[in-house]
Amino acid sequence: MPEVPYFKCYRSEVAMELLAASNSAFLLLLQTAWRARRTDSFNRHDLAIGEAFLGDFKNIGLTEGKYRHAKKYLEDHRFATFRATNKGTIAKLINIDVFDPNLEDSNGQHNTPATPQQHSS
Repeated sequence: MPEVPYFKCYRSEVAMELLAASNSAFLLLLQTAWRARRTDSFNRHDLAIGEAFLGDFKNIGLTEGKYRHAKKYLEDHRFATFRATNKGTIAKLINIDVFDPNLEDSNGQHNTPATPQQHSS
């Protein structure tokens, strides 16, 4: 059975605070995590691992003003960075306190740190 890509959403205080503070920012962060590149394989937008192509804010129910506010909020609180290109906006997750996109490095290993519950070899 083929591996199905996934991302994690944490039930954390940070997630609850972000949702209470700005549901628009939470939605944009969700869209970014959903679309974030997990690997460095070829993609038509030349995105790096952890980056996502955005710009269709109406698909998540935001107005242009709410979209701009959400981008600023996520940048100010160090959840994501954004850069404009001639094809649209590219977002990069820089904090995984709310969403962990299960990124992989180039050798196919998960690049998440080991937890204290794992046994050392």
